[in-house]
Amino acid sequence: MGVGEHLFQVRGSINGSIDGRPASWRWEYVDDVNTLASNTSPFHNSGTSVPVISSLGRLTNQCEALTTLELTNDQSVDRSSELAWSGVPIPREVSLTGTSNLVLVGPDETLVAAQFRPLARWNGALSDSDAPLKWLEVAAVVAAEPSRKSNYSLRYCATMPSVTDTNALQVSINPDGTVNVDTGLSQVSFDPASASGISSGQVGTATFTGRIQVDGDSVQSATPGADSSEFLVEENGPVKAVIRVRGHVNGLTGPGCSNPPGYTLRWTLTRGSADLDLETDFVNECGDGMFAASPGGAINGSDWWSRTLDIGNLILTFDFSGMDGTTVVTRSSRDGSDISNSGGAGTSSASAVVRQYKGAVGNLSGSDWRWARETITTLPSDASNSVDAEFFPLPVAGVSDANLTLQVQQPWMRFREPQGLAAQSNYGSGQVSVSLYPVMADLTDPFVLGEAQGIWGRGRLSIDTESLSDSEFALRAARNNAAMERGLLWRSPLWYLNQAKVFPQLPAVSASEMDVLVPLIEGAHENSVTDSILGGAQRDRMKGYSLVGWVDSMQEGIKDIVNTSVNDYSPGNNIWSPTNSELLMWFITGDPKWVWDYALPAEWNLWKSNAYNTGSRGVVGIRSGLVIGSSSIGDGARYRSGYGSDDKFYNQGSGKAYVIRPHRSLAERFQAAGDSVISRYVDTAENREDTVSSRVINRQVMQHLNALRFAADFAFENDKALRAKYSAMMQEYIADNLSNGLFCYSDDADTNRTDCAFAPGGVFHYVALWQELFYNHALDLPPGNSQRETIINALASSARLIDAGIPRDGSDEITDFSPAAWGNSYVCDFSRGSDIVEQCVQYNCTGMINPSNGTCSTDPTYDNAHLNTLGTVMLGNALDTGQVSDSRCAQARRGFNSNLNSPTVANHLRDSGYGWHKDASQMVQMVFYAIAAAQNCSL
Repeated sequence: MGVGEHLFQVRGSINGSIDGRPASWRWEYVDDVNTLASNTSPFHNSGTSVPVISSLGRLTNQCEALTTLELTNDQSVDRSSELAWSGVPIPREVSLTGTSNLVLVGPDETLVAAQFRPLARWNGALSDSDAPLKWLEVAAVVAAEPSRKSNYSLRYCATMPSVTDTNALQVSINPDGTVNVDTGLSQVSFDPASASGISSGQVGTATFTGRIQVDGDSVQSATPGADSSEFLVEENGPVKAVIRVRGHVNGLTGPGCSNPPGYTLRWTLTRGSADLDLETDFVNECGDGMFAASPGGAINGSDWWSRTLDIGNLILTFDFSGMDGTTVVTRSSRDGSDISNSGGAGTSSASAVVRQYKGAVGNLSGSDWRWARETITTLPSDASNSVDAEFFPLPVAGVSDANLTLQVQQPWMRFREPQGLAAQSNYGSGQVSVSLYPVMADLTDPFVLGEAQGIWGRGRLSIDTESLSDSEFALRAARNNAAMERGLLWRSPLWYLNQAKVFPQLPAVSASEMDVLVPLIEGAHENSVTDSILGGAQRDRMKGYSLVGWVDSMQEGIKDIVNTSVNDYSPGNNIWSPTNSELLMWFITGDPKWVWDYALPAEWNLWKSNAYNTGSRGVVGIRSGLVIGSSSIGDGARYRSGYGSDDKFYNQGSGKAYVIRPHRSLAERFQAAGDSVISRYVDTAENREDTVSSRVINRQVMQHLNALRFAADFAFENDKALRAKYSAMMQEYIADNLSNGLFCYSDDADTNRTDCAFAPGGVFHYVALWQELFYNHALDLPPGNSQRETIINALASSARLIDAGIPRDGSDEITDFSPAAWGNSYVCDFSRGSDIVEQCVQYNCTGMINPSNGTCSTDPTYDNAHLNTLGTVMLGNALDTGQVSDSRCAQARRGFNSNLNSPTVANHLRDSGYGWHKDASQMVQMVFYAIAAAQNCSL
């Protein structure tokens, strides 16, 4: 076993790969990580059958199993035919470079129609077809019974089964650029010149068109227009098709900027379904992304955040013809069960609008902040009826006739304001329309979108080819909501994930430390997301309801504040990435709540609404895609602090979010950030600026490297340049900053280095941020690679140095957790001796050798850094280089457990009641990896 491979090795082994075939797997043990244990879990194994639309008959070929794929429906609704899709890890040793020999097998050995898409490759760009696959998207239409899980199998077939897929979704690209999609139940035509993309559609005897409308304020009129050159078929069957439409809204501008806002619509169509799923991105593309500034103007004379944009409505409408005018009715619901039916005989038309208003003091008699309203109107009597509430748990609007039922829905409307849904039927004519409002504000009080800020959205038009009863209408609404707010995901067993080595090893839930940690993480989660009504959860206390906001990590100084206005909201901008910990809990436990309650929408919000986002204009600058943008005016300030820092991104969880639900729109934001890194971090050393492009090891640059890493891994465009830049920057760091066996701060070549500042700003940055980046890079490099060996040696040496700074009592036990007693930063003089600890002394800012650059930290280490610090020691032992002994690892584990059980940790994570905040989030960045490593150390 090579140096450092202990950390990356788990039980089980892989035989060698021959002639490009995947390696044979030897199952040497039973999966001992039953993440939803049968004696406590609400989920039960199920023999769910494969939907007819997906069944290709029984598999009779001899094929090799790559991994089991677990599918969990944690909802009480039967999801009889839903698209499941997510990324699956592929071990490097399998040497799989393409997808042509893969099959998906369901219960009873049923061959399932599936769609495969490469997401990332080992140490290579996505378009590098010779590099082995690291992550693979798997998509299939499945059946999922309520509160049950079922198992599928991903397999490699040397000889593919001979089957005819008669139900395959068909995509036809015509010579004129138009596209026709036939799902089996619907036929939809897309036109690159159409503002909405949809030129026509047909379901049964009914036809429809799609249109987009954008309103500014009461003064400006706006005209959306397609950018036909940006039209793209991103995926083309046999399970799903994704059509991208881009455009700009002419006539709509804001102060100081003539650039019209841009929009992107992504339409997803699925085999055997007439539904249309919609992803929207609406972006204020004004801004240059160059300089941050104090109020009053930037250093170059520009006003960096004043280019706001007023938007009244963003509407996607579907106009249907040919419905039965004698039976048509408008339908709506506030909670998915209380169905209102309006129109019919004796009326000329009926409309229903369900909306979530922009919150304000005084709504609902001044007692509540949020305000939702359902309004039903019938003509010719103009009778109108409204029902108000703070929010509606499951809003839906639709139309039915004797042959069709239409519904429109958007996820999370109770949190995302102002939004709405609308439906209208015309009795006798058969003309009906249904509309999604990703933005629904009053024109006299429009939503104010910040400079370089985006609004992300999701929505669905569901179409059933029958008239649904009220109970069936309610069930369909619940299924739609589950698909959008709790989409079905594939998950490999934990032992396989560890075997794949796409992350450092993760612990089984049976690890003793997890018995303590999991309830604490659960507490932080529940205190963040509980849907209370002014009951203390973060959204209520912070008034964090917005189109550009999501419940998120708070700043340290506002943990006790209850805001009186949404514009007082000053969040931590995902500081220290609580999403990272939540998503790791998904990989460990398989519980969908760790993806959907909080983390995945938070990541979408981070990259689209928080990060400086100029959309399709693609402005690079030096901070575009990286900086947490600023907007001090109106609704654009609802989520952003006013400092415009590019040192507050903390995006450790972002790559995990993407592979769990690989929306290409997120990969585009990774690319935008990566392009800025290419522009900003110049290669020529003499042209670098200290605070802009210097290649030091500090928290700011590490965050930017994380962004570049995600771009290098997942970008579809410019991927080879992004991969080359990332590889070159990491190679320089390894050669210059790590080659002496430590993570040296300064941007100096190794030949010029006589001393080394290690963590001059405090070890908490190293233990909670830097080392994860380098662990992941080491994993991406092949075993035996010299750069990998250098990283492993530096990680182990740094762990040993950190261990030397941990106070111990006379029995060598770790009992003193007072921050001042713990080493926090070091200066190392390589002439002092041959041993790393001998060379380095704690840096106390007086009388010590001064490193070539770097800031001296006079602060003691933080108490919330202890877990990561002790975890670093255990990880150092797991690297198996001999630098951290087993006895020191055992001491660190006992100290770790003592700290984990302390009131300090419990208060940060659970008992304060704050939910995720800066300290809690930082505290657990490396803890899961540390617990896995701890299992090598005796107690």
